[in-house]
Amino acid sequence: MEYFSIADIKTCEITEKSSKFIAYAYPVNQLEEIKQIFENLKKNHPKSRHVCYAYRLGFDQNVFRTVDDGEPSGTAGKPILGQIDKLHLTNIAIFVVRYFGGILLGTGGLIKAYKTASQICLESCTIIEINRLSNFKITCGFAQAQSFLNQLKLFHGKLLEMNTDSLGNELLIEISSKTEAEYFKQIKSILDKNSADIDVYNIFGCEIIRLD
Repeated sequence: MEYFSIADIKTCEITEKSSKFIAYAYPVNQLEEIKQIFENLKKNHPKSRHVCYAYRLGFDQNVFRTVDDGEPSGTAGKPILGQIDKLHLTNIAIFVVRYFGGILLGTGGLIKAYKTASQICLESCTIIEINRLSNFKITCGFAQAQSFLNQLKLFHGKLLEMNTDSLGNELLIEISSKTEAEYFKQIKSILDKNSADIDVYNIFGCEIIRLD
């Protein structure tokens, strides 16, 4: 499974009826990061009227929030999130700092301004596709372990830990979820050629446990 996010931090600025809107797009992974960014922006823009934002997190994209920070409900955070969702992004937060220019924009004007600032900021971002990583614990014999390790290099996986005792090896590996099935299929073709079982995660003499 893969998801789309942004490669790095971007910012842009627009003006709407004398009010200044400064948008910041951040790649993020945890809620703590978002809280810290919000506090930093408040500190760095002490004369701003509002710091509104929205975020979406996780491979399932089910962790999200919109914050209007004093603007009328639904006029800031929601249009910001709408631009995130338009591009199907996750692990991203967009903040928009507003300096009030003395002219009321009304509900429609606010929605348009926050939407436009977010949209322009995202247009400057580099969108990247990131594959989810899967972790496995594999218990196997000494000879079998070498096959797992040889194929792991070919599939650009990573050996996180290896423990050896008199009974064999225990491998902790990390591999892209996009290629894991093909990886174990290749292992099975090497170690379990006579098996009629089509389950590639079931290899005779090996215990394979998904950890994530």
